[in-house]
Amino acid sequence: MSPIGIHQFSGKVLDKNVCFQALKLTDQLLLWIGMESDPSFKDFAVAMSTPYEKSPTTVKMLGDPSSLTSSTLASRLSKRCKKPVFVSFNISETNQELFTKIEERLLEEIMISPELF
Repeated sequence: MSPIGIHQFSGKVLDKNVCFQALKLTDQLLLWIGMESDPSFKDFAVAMSTPYEKSPTTVKMLGDPSSLTSSTLASRLSKRCKKPVFVSFNISETNQELFTKIEERLLEEIMISPELF
């Protein structure tokens, strides 16, 4: 079995075609979310649990420090998957409704195929 598993999927979220790519690494997950028309890597955060905090510790590594989309999603997924999660969230026109729907689509995919995450 390969040490890296790649899972790609997409979906129409509100009126946008959103693409997802999950790289399942040994005890880690890297998730890229973006638009097919703009495959960029502008925002990047990591979250992981530590024995010192109840919530995962999150670090923003790339992008606007005031944007919390990657950090928020990384933290939630790290807690859910019980492993370090890296998230690159590259959709610039994000409002709360769009973010919620994107997260719902992602969680739906995780429920359908948990072994890919």
